Amino acid sequence: MRSRPRSRSQIARELGSALGLSESLVAAALTVLEQRGDIAVVDGSAIYLEPGQPHPDDAEITAHIRARITPDGYRPGQALPLGLIAHDCKVPVAQVRRACRPLISTRNLRSLPNGPHGPGVYVREAPSGAPRPQAAGDQE
Repeated sequence: MRSRPRSRSQIARELGSALGLSESLVAAALTVLEQRGDIAVVDGSAIYLEPGQPHPDDAEITAHIRARITPDGYRPGQALPLGLIAHDCKVPVAQVRRACRPLISTRNLRSLPNGPHGPGVYVREAPSGAPRPQAAGDQE
């Protein structure tokens, strides 16, 4: 017989008991860690995510962003419109930021606290000498 998955509060209670911490403190920490993309709570278990490993809930958003990093979409140096992406995907902006982590890890994007248009996530510039993809209609 298969047991029911544990709830988030059960996980917090068990971890709190094991660590000698309150359930509310552990629950708050789990929430922050999941929002940052350090863990994922899946099927009643908290799973550690390696740096750059996508959160299971973010795969479609990450693919949505990756597909638009083109000369006709998000171009090198451009700040990503996180709020617009969140609106289009019907998710919070924090989830879009979390979905950017694998693309930052693979160096498609970078997070700049003092970017040219303010803090944000920017499409990485291609290294000098690297070929750039052509926009539709461009001539060689």
